[in-house]
Amino acid sequence: QRKGHDMSLKHYASPNSVIVGALKGIITTAHQHYPGNDAEYAVFRWTNRIATIRGSGKNDEVTVMGYLDVISDQYLSGANSIVNDIEDALIGAGVIVTDIYDGGYDPEANRFHMELSITVPMEVTHGS
Repeated sequence: QRKGHDMSLKHYASPNSVIVGALKGIITTAHQHYPGNDAEYAVFRWTNRIATIRGSGKNDEVTVMGYLDVISDQYLSGANSIVNDIEDALIGAGVIVTDIYDGGYDPEANRFHMELSITVPMEVTHGS
């Protein structure tokens, strides 16, 4: 160990498990690619990861930003859309939903598309 440097392990929850856990029982969810054939599913991807460094030199928070795409054969912009349940579940899991974009209807795929911009703040714990 170098003098003045904390070499202990740093732990934080996987952002993937946060998303999958939040949406379990609501919608089939996959990271980057969904190989199945469900009529309704969600795929998420990460675009940026930022570590917050404190004055002590330790990173105490990791913030992960990305997108969650909801694909469905059902109209997604209505008041009873599954997107409402998805947003509530994500917020309940500590995920920040910063925007919801209506991607419209894709006639070739015969599916509707909504994109949620998401941010997952995760605290880092320092252990041995």
